[in-house]
Amino acid sequence: MKLLLHIGTEKTGTTSSQKWAASNRENLIKQGVFYSKVLGSISHVKIYLWALPPEKDNPGFAHINALTVDARRKFQADLPELLSKEVEEAKKLGCHTFLISNEHCHSHLRKEAEIRKLHGLLQPLFASIQVVCSFRPQVDLAVSFSSTVSRGFFRVGSSFFEAIKPSVPYYNYDRLEQRWSAVFGSESLDFFAFKKEPDTIAALSARLGLDVADFNTIQTFNEALDIQSIALTNALVDMPYKPSRELRKIIGAQMLCSTGGERVRIGLDFAEKIHAKFVESNAAFAARCPSISVEDLTPDWARFEAEQNLSQLDQPCSFSDKLGELMMRIDRQHISTTIALKLSETERALALRKPESADKFCTVAEALLQTLPDDTPSNRAQLEKNITRLRKAIVQQQV
Repeated sequence: MKLLLHIGTEKTGTTSSQKWAASNRENLIKQGVFYSKVLGSISHVKIYLWALPPEKDNPGFAHINALTVDARRKFQADLPELLSKEVEEAKKLGCHTFLISNEHCHSHLRKEAEIRKLHGLLQPLFASIQVVCSFRPQVDLAVSFSSTVSRGFFRVGSSFFEAIKPSVPYYNYDRLEQRWSAVFGSESLDFFAFKKEPDTIAALSARLGLDVADFNTIQTFNEALDIQSIALTNALVDMPYKPSRELRKIIGAQMLCSTGGERVRIGLDFAEKIHAKFVESNAAFAARCPSISVEDLTPDWARFEAEQNLSQLDQPCSFSDKLGELMMRIDRQHISTTIALKLSETERALALRKPESADKFCTVAEALLQTLPDDTPSNRAQLEKNITRLRKAIVQQQV
């Protein structure tokens, strides 16, 4: 069986292609392609997390509830067998190709040792491996990535764009190619230009030899935040109070609705200065990769001719202190409510004589309680007593 490993890059239609593949799992199997479930229901986040050191505090671990080093080690110990069984299942179904897709392989696997570890997991399972990746000009990537950065609660402004340079692995395609070719071999790399193949679903379908006439289609939309929303996030970042991870997730998700206004414009002069930093490394990359030309990595300058508006993002917020106080109250109330909900789920699991489920719910409640300050004006003490009581009940059922 062959593996097609789609590694990105980010902001090249990867989310849409993953949703499409997930919604067409049965159609793919009918044509001999198996889209993994073990690695993630839609995006295969577990594939890159498996290759990272368990001690590394990567935000992806929170998505699979591997919040501690021990939990990450267990996840990494269990995954090889689960993946091997799934590959065998795919073979029994008559599939000739196994499909894995996650763009964080581009953005988070920054060391050759991590990629080598990933190769050690995959190579014994497949007769051949094809690594697929799409590339767009770094300036275009940066403008698109700024919305993701903002949703992640980081400040976006002139300094964000000034920091874009080849020494940042996220933007250095030359070094990415060197890392992946050193491990998988240059003959296994199928790198293509986003300029030439902007429809990633079509690009993957062609490589898989699919007839997609009867496949489910998905609705796509531009997730780029408008500049007012990014300015609001900057104000939240600047406030003295730092919200919890859960509240940041909620705000980030709500920001998906803030995409209809004025977009970030960095201006032609700034765009040209950023691109100039990559001329040398892009030329080296293109020289080794026949399917990519220097022109493929050169921006369409007409897109940057409008006057820049970054000054709107560089202004300080005059009400950050008050905003911080408000967010602190909202955050602490949300955490308390979530703990109470998890304890209710723990009680329900105990009533059903399911101590393993109860343990999972209670563990989440315990972790959340640790994020709640002692001076929280809420029922913190009562929540702590309830957790202690339920933990004892779980132990009794597990005996």
